[in-house]
Parts: sequence; structure tokens; C-alpha cells
Amino acid sequence: MANKEGKFFEQLGMLTENAYEAGEVFQRITEGKMETEDGVDAVHAIKKRARASLGKLYERMYKVYKDPAEIEFARGFIGKMYGIIDVIHEVVDRFTLYNICLLYTSPSPRDTR
Repeated sequence: MANKEGKFFEQLGMLTENAYEAGEVFQRITEGKMETEDGVDAVHAIKKRARASLGKLYERMYKVYKDPAEIEFARGFIGKMYGIIDVIHEVVDRFTLYNICLLYTSPSPRDTR
């Protein structure tokens, strides 16, 4: 059981690292250390990588846990970790929209009125 449990936690750790990495990208964008478009691409890749790992993670979860309460707790934790990545992805996407809106609503330097 310990080997199965170790593999589960290894996979779970990778999902947690994805969430952390998405948070770092978000921070770099908000601090102006990364272009928004580059951040969107980076977070999109992180989300894609995290989504691809979910199937294996759930598979390992069911191999490790048999108690319904433990399964529900693990599913909730996995869902929350992926939810963090998803929310960061949504917010970063909105930054792009915000930048486009600023581009079209900013006064032109040639507008003297």
C-alpha cells in the first residue's frame, strides 16, 4: 500500500506544483515582469498539463483509498488544486481583454481636444 500511496502523493505533488507555477506567473504579470500575452500562454500550458494529469491522479486515488470519506476528501483536494489553476487562467485571460479595452479607449496623443 505504501508504494501506491507514494505514487499518488507524487502525482498530487505535481498538481500542487502546477498551481504554484500558475501563481508565480500571475505574480510576474501583475508586477510587470512578464508580458500579459506571454503569461496567458504560460498559464494555458500549465492548465493543459494539469488537466492531462487528472485522469492518472484519480486512478491512483482509487487504488490507494477505499473508504468513501477518504475518497471524497482526496477528490475535494484535487478539485480545489485544479480550481486554483482554473481561476488564475480566467483572471489572466481577463487581463488580455483589459489591455485590449485600454488600447481602444485611451486618448490618442494626436487628439488635442
